[in-house]
This record gives sequence, C-alpha cells and structure tokens, in this order.
Amino acid sequence: GDDACLRCLPQELNVSGVNAFLESSRANGSARKVADLPTLIQEQRLFFVDYHVLEGVPTRGGSALYQPIALLFLEDFTIPQTGETVRRLMPLAIQLTRHLKKNIVYHPEMDPTAEWRFAKLHLLHADSNVHEAAVHLGYTHLAMEPIIVAFHRRLPEDSPLMQLFLRHTRHTLDINELGRRTLLSPNGDFERASGLGLQGVLGIMQSTYRDHSLLRRDRGWSFHDYNFVNNLRLRGFQRVAEGDIGGAKDDLPGFHF
Repeated sequence: GDDACLRCLPQELNVSGVNAFLESSRANGSARKVADLPTLIQEQRLFFVDYHVLEGVPTRGGSALYQPIALLFLEDFTIPQTGETVRRLMPLAIQLTRHLKKNIVYHPEMDPTAEWRFAKLHLLHADSNVHEAAVHLGYTHLAMEPIIVAFHRRLPEDSPLMQLFLRHTRHTLDINELGRRTLLSPNGDFERASGLGLQGVLGIMQSTYRDHSLLRRDRGWSFHDYNFVNNLRLRGFQRVAEGDIGGAKDDLPGFHF
C-alpha cells in the first residue's frame, strides 16, 4: 500500500508537505507533470539523499549547518533537436530542518531567486562538507591505510595482485601523512578555511565511520557494505546488483557504460 511505499523514505521527511506541493502543482496546471510519491516509488523513479550524519556536528562560530533531505525524480524529457525521449534526474523538493513543529518543504515552483535558491545553497553546503570529510578523506584516503599496510606485509612484490594493487594506491600513504600535517593539524587548513572548523570536520568523520555510515543508519562504516554489488543493493538498485546490466540504464540515471 501507499504507507508501505513511504516507509522507505527518511522518517523526518514532511511527507504531507511534499504531497501538498505536488497536488497544488497538478491543480495549477504546472508544466512539470509529477506523479504523487507512492506512484514515483512504485515506478522506481524517486531518489533521495539524506544528510542525517550532520546532526550534532559543531560549527565554527556557531554558523548554520542544516541536515537536509532532498528528493529527486526521473523525468521523461524530449530532446528538441532529435525528438528522442530520455530520462533525466531532476530536483523535486528540499527539506532543511528535521525536528521543528512544521518543517518547510522547498520546491522549484517557489520564488527561484529567494526560497528555492536558499534551499539549494544549504543543500550544496551540506553535500560538500560530507563529501570532503567523509567520502573523500574518511572513506577513500584514511580507510584504505590499513588495507595498504596489510597488502605490503602479506604479499610479495612480484605478486600479480600486488602489482595491480600498487597502481591504485601509489603515494596514498604519503598524501595521507601530508594531509594530517596540513589539513588535520590544530591550526591547519580545515580550522582556518572551513566553516565547520577542525572539530566539525572530525565530527563528520567520526559520525560516518563509527555511528552511522552514509548507506545505513543502524551501523558505521563497513568494508562489506562498500563492496560495489552490496553498495548498489543497499541503495535499492536490486536489478543491477543481481547482474541485470540492461536494466541499469533505467535504474541508474547518468550511469555510464
């Protein structure tokens, strides 16, 4: 039923606010013909990104740091020059707050120079902080360190597997050491240039590694979860995870082959 469909969305999402916007949009004859949320879910056209990992993260000087939820959907679009119909990923709504009595849902039909732009700016701010602290520095650079050390300790230099591995990890430990001295030091780049400051960046890294990863809210980072097939399955791309690469062109917007 509809309730079962909606349970896959973040529990803090103001679903009634999103539905009210969609109903108003259809009633006013908007050019964007968007179905309701249960229909988008059933047709596998709804996507969301949830920055819950930013809750409780300290900021420098008390600057604002929202924990947005963004909804996106696959829209059928006809290319004017060729007449070809393709699917493109488009923004549907953004919610910046979570625990207010009424959490405002921002959408593209708001004043594009004020409310909608305000929401997009804070969404980009959240995304850039999570990307740099968790995805890039935490999950890519630092999480690879013990694996690199283990490879060098256990595999001979002339092993084919070692030769392949070296091509992907050359200079990683050197870069990490440089990053610890320039980015993560008490008066380093994060402390001086980031709106979060060093403690905020470390807060994101700790939260996404120890408490709840970007894929799951019930546990921290896991090497098993970030296996590519398991990663796809946890994100809801079951057909692709099972090897249906043909279905990936519909399931994964912008996925290149």
